[in-house]
Amino acid sequence: MRTHGFQRPFHPLQVLSWVVFGTDCFVYVVFALPLVETVGAKATSCDPADPHVRSQEAANKAEDADTMPYCTMCNVPVHPRSKHCRACNKCVSTFDHHCMWLNNCIGADNYRSFFVTILSVAVMIGIILGTCLYLLIDYFANEDGLNERIDSSSLHKQFPREFYLWLLIVLIAVNGPLYLLDMQLVLLHTFLSSQNMTTFEYIMNKRSVENDQARDASGRRFRTLPDCMDWIVFSRCGQKRRKKQGDIERVDGMEAPAAAETKAGGMEPTMGHIAKPGTVSGTSVPTGAAADPPDGNTREQSARAEAFVVHGQYQKDSE
Repeated sequence: MRTHGFQRPFHPLQVLSWVVFGTDCFVYVVFALPLVETVGAKATSCDPADPHVRSQEAANKAEDADTMPYCTMCNVPVHPRSKHCRACNKCVSTFDHHCMWLNNCIGADNYRSFFVTILSVAVMIGIILGTCLYLLIDYFANEDGLNERIDSSSLHKQFPREFYLWLLIVLIAVNGPLYLLDMQLVLLHTFLSSQNMTTFEYIMNKRSVENDQARDASGRRFRTLPDCMDWIVFSRCGQKRRKKQGDIERVDGMEAPAAAETKAGGMEPTMGHIAKPGTVSGTSVPTGAAADPPDGNTREQSARAEAFVVHGQYQKDSE
């Protein structure tokens, strides 16, 4: 009488399944897995700087250099969607935000790797939570079966049964909030990708929407998420910072939609972008700085222009 499937004689198809599965795992681990891009490492090790920052010679030769914004910190013309990060001390191409978890800026060159990283983390934590919830239910609903599995392992039977209950509770308590936060990030960046918008631009647009000023090219208002879905990118918004932002937006002769060049929600101004290198409000200034003009009226105009065109850094980590 056969009691289990491992009792001899083995069936030929059973042996064949072992060979195929073992070979499959070996080939995958040895040849396929090493070729998979380690997205987390790439997002961290990638240099997302504006191409003109990497090569100032190329920046000077750019055909549209005269019409591009000029970074007075990097001393080069940069692309319109580039922003200067104070933590990294460089302009980042299509600046999204500065991620403190990766200790790197997220921009055009590593945004895809960043998104796959947070998506992978969500899948991993989801598997951990699912397994823990299954075992926790099994702990109360199938006590005899769980005890039998514990006693069958020489390692697990050394610990009391209550140890596994508290272990499961701790794992769920730690990973539950992490899963909610990470899934919120995944949903947020899925929305931003569908709108072809960066985190920085989203914050600026939502600030303008609050003032009923944000419109797209067709004149429609920009779409935003409910506060419960995007609070994480605004969580460092202090009242003092909001007041400063409002002061900058109310500069005479400037339009509020250009508030993308002001700080908001943890984005602190760190760099002046001017339309043409070496000038502010038509006044010649040294490269990389804005010198005070001798005339009082001109000085006031220059100060206003500088305050308004200043670029920002997104310091709040939205992960």
